[in-house]
Amino acid sequence: MLEASPVSSAVAMRSVQTTTIAGQRFVFTKHSPSGAASDLALVLFNGGQVPRDGHAGLNVRLADTAAACGLSAYRVDLPGLGDAPGPLPTTAAEFWHANALGLQTEAALQVLSHLQAQAPHQRLLVGGLCGAANNALFCAARRPGLIQGLVLIEPELFFGAAPGSAAAERTPERAHAWLPKLCSRQAWLRLLTSENRYTRSRPVLRRLLMAMAPRAVLLGGSTNGPLAEAFASACHAGLPMLCILALDGRRALHVERVERTLIPRRARALLDKEMLAGTNHVLTEGGAIERCAHALERWLSRRWSSPGPVPGASAQRV
Repeated sequence: MLEASPVSSAVAMRSVQTTTIAGQRFVFTKHSPSGAASDLALVLFNGGQVPRDGHAGLNVRLADTAAACGLSAYRVDLPGLGDAPGPLPTTAAEFWHANALGLQTEAALQVLSHLQAQAPHQRLLVGGLCGAANNALFCAARRPGLIQGLVLIEPELFFGAAPGSAAAERTPERAHAWLPKLCSRQAWLRLLTSENRYTRSRPVLRRLLMAMAPRAVLLGGSTNGPLAEAFASACHAGLPMLCILALDGRRALHVERVERTLIPRRARALLDKEMLAGTNHVLTEGGAIERCAHALERWLSRRWSSPGPVPGASAQRV
């Protein structure tokens, strides 16, 4: 059963749709181009626990950009997130750990298979921010051929703090506890990258410390092996990928390490990377959302022969 309620937009016609797949109710917003749609479609999943509009409307902006370039675009709420019912782990740390192991992969595959069945000739580009990028990689590894391209924004190719650990418990009592931080590899990574408020304002000092710190010590032991292998497999399979990263961030360091370790240069021919300076992990600083949208527009034009946006359409801000 499919229900739709149209929402007018200067960029594209949007419709909020619900569908039930294998007993699970899914909710998504479709952005349709104003003219004839191409055979490409962009599918964006939840970035972590955030509803389908994304941090500061990131997914809305990307979906509008895709629609302005002639694509259909879908912003999807997976089970338990946004408007979609369903169970979730109790704590944020448990959610992220489960997500890193593929918690939402099966549900994401159900959505992609449903969209493919609705339009058999439609080619799917899949991705989103952080956890959504992880889902896209796992889906591509599980169902080769279902996905024709990946849009990976700050993919998290490492495991965070283990659920129940001192580093994962952000209680007021532990907010200023230094000993757990001194013993945490992730805390040191935050200090030496752009994710720490103390060193962010001292870029020269931070980069000097980073240059002195051994990469193997900083990154060793935390890489998410299955996810890194999925990333490498997508490159080896020749799957076109747009990878957008915050410059000097933790995720950029891990992507760089996986590239050097698992992906020879010849296998990176279809990997396009965009490094965004002066922003944070969720791209809510320094005008990064607009720059991210422009990167998507350029990639669609370069890799997929998109005709480009309708004049003036991509200027709308939601």
